[in-house]
Amino acid sequence: MLLGALPALTTAQITEALKASAVDVTAGHNHPRFNVAAGLGPDLATGAGLVNVSAALDYAQATFS
Repeated sequence: MLLGALPALTTAQITEALKASAVDVTAGHNHPRFNVAAGLGPDLATGAGLVNVSAALDYAQATFS
């Protein structure tokens, strides 16, 4: 979707937009084998969080256009 709207974006720019606009998950744990708790910001349990494509597109348009 991001490349469809902004085909000149690089892989690094797409990664930045997705991470910067992700919805943080602060509750729960990852797989029971590892049992790492989610916390504020990027973490081992949930990574950067849930992808928000609309926010990522807004971020990319504002930052890279």
